[in-house]
Amino acid sequence: MRESPACHLVWLRNDLRLHDHPAIFEAAQKHVALEFVYVFDERLLAPTAWGFARIGWRRLSWLMSSIQELHLRLQQFGHTLYIAFGNPVSILSKRLTAGGVSHVFFNDEPGFEEQYDANQLKALASSWGISCSVFSGGDLFSFSEVSHLFGHKGQGFTPFRQKLELAGLVPTDPLSLPDLNLCSSSFSERIHGREGFLVDVERWQAHRKLSFDFEIYRDLPIDPRCDFSPEPGEVGGLNRLHDYLFGRRCIQTYKDTRNGMLGSVFSTRFSPWMAVGSLSTRLVWAESIRFEESYGRNDGSAWLRFELLWREYFRQISRHWGRRMFLPGGATSAPFPWTGRAGSPFEQWCRGKTGHQFIDAHMNELLSTGWMSNRGRQVVASYLVHQLKCDWRAGAAWFEHQLIDYDVASNYGNWTYLAGVGTDPRHNRVFNPDLQADRYDPLGAYRQKWSE
Repeated sequence: MRESPACHLVWLRNDLRLHDHPAIFEAAQKHVALEFVYVFDERLLAPTAWGFARIGWRRLSWLMSSIQELHLRLQQFGHTLYIAFGNPVSILSKRLTAGGVSHVFFNDEPGFEEQYDANQLKALASSWGISCSVFSGGDLFSFSEVSHLFGHKGQGFTPFRQKLELAGLVPTDPLSLPDLNLCSSSFSERIHGREGFLVDVERWQAHRKLSFDFEIYRDLPIDPRCDFSPEPGEVGGLNRLHDYLFGRRCIQTYKDTRNGMLGSVFSTRFSPWMAVGSLSTRLVWAESIRFEESYGRNDGSAWLRFELLWREYFRQISRHWGRRMFLPGGATSAPFPWTGRAGSPFEQWCRGKTGHQFIDAHMNELLSTGWMSNRGRQVVASYLVHQLKCDWRAGAAWFEHQLIDYDVASNYGNWTYLAGVGTDPRHNRVFNPDLQADRYDPLGAYRQKWSE
């Protein structure tokens, strides 16, 4: 068989979109053949120390649906998305040694494992004479722009934000959509026909290792109490962004409603799309400014950008911390202060059976929908750590298993913050669940809705 022309391979990770996608944008600039690959990481299905897989039913369904939507988007430009199952470095190494790839493009991801995978792939590609280009696709800033702000021991959020402002750093404008019609697809029977290697997304349900899990989780019933059913994929994320900002103009009251628990518009709910990269963080930032240019500055849009900076902080500090983010003492390296371990109290917390109605209501919503309000997350995390005296990492792992908007930096960063093992100087961050219920659910409507 004649060797196919060299192509550019785009490794897709938590960046399942075409808009504002630096790796795709740069890969498409020379108008050579493109190959799009997504590797489903088999580590997500392995049992954790806490007795459950890292990815659960609803999060898996959201991820799978988001991948499918990206495939349909790519088809519109004449391209195919290939799915592989296994270890990302192992799978991509096999592809690169098969020949035909001159350059690999991908976006950087926070998290110790993600960083390790990227470094391994770059080293292997270099040894084979294949170029690698890595971009900041999910961040407001590149790590090289902000790493000096953390110092040796890290930095709390407020000093980080203040240093950003002092340095005059602002996110760059989102990238335009590349003209993928000018780039041919690198579809090849040579790689398409190998079982367990690269599998066309339309055949992925037949894959012997993915089919069992996906067939169970793909059509999960929607709880009738659910206030919001997000539409997966890039189009769904863009629609939500436009509707929340420019359609209903909910952003104007966002600062006042953000601690709510009922309804579909008290919160932006952008996080499920941002977690899998179907919605660009830089685009959300830019659109909030565009809203102000049309309708005037307001507290809601300013607060949204403030929260995007929190997200950015956790993504960047996770790169700085590395493995420390997942240790019992977190970034502090202090002795672990809690004696409780995963067991009956932890299991009761997971199943919404602690006996505290406000806590159980939130945990029931999480079980039924894969989502929970930001206020709820803080309260239930504090309860697990400070009232039940359980290992904070068990709670973080349960959120990783359940949340459709899970991302490693925000999840583990927030848990270290609540557990008092992060960089925040206030180590005793305890939420009284009774006072929280009185303040944020004074009539008991939320508790009544999500009680069994």
